[in-house]
Amino acid sequence: MGSARGYPAAVSTPVGADPAVVGPYLASVLGDDKWRDVSIGLIAAVITLEARPVYGYLAARFYGTPTSMTEMIVGFGAAAVLCMAATVVPIGIARRRLEAVER
Repeated sequence: MGSARGYPAAVSTPVGADPAVVGPYLASVLGDDKWRDVSIGLIAAVITLEARPVYGYLAARFYGTPTSMTEMIVGFGAAAVLCMAATVVPIGIARRRLEAVER
């Protein structure tokens, strides 16, 4: 259920926002096409960043060669940084917008 102004209803669980409420809300704010494009882009970037370390590890196990820890740290680290940025940056933008509305 939404509020009278069209915003999502208050979250009733202490765990966090209900994806059934937040997902459609964000899709309507960004526009369905843009929301889909951003989501798919993030997933594709994470898969791309993690593909080389996973392939390197599996090839090393298959052929009995040593694995490259540097490759794994760089690939998985970059994916982790991207996911953190995809979480923190939108929250910062939303916070600034809410502060501007409250003034």
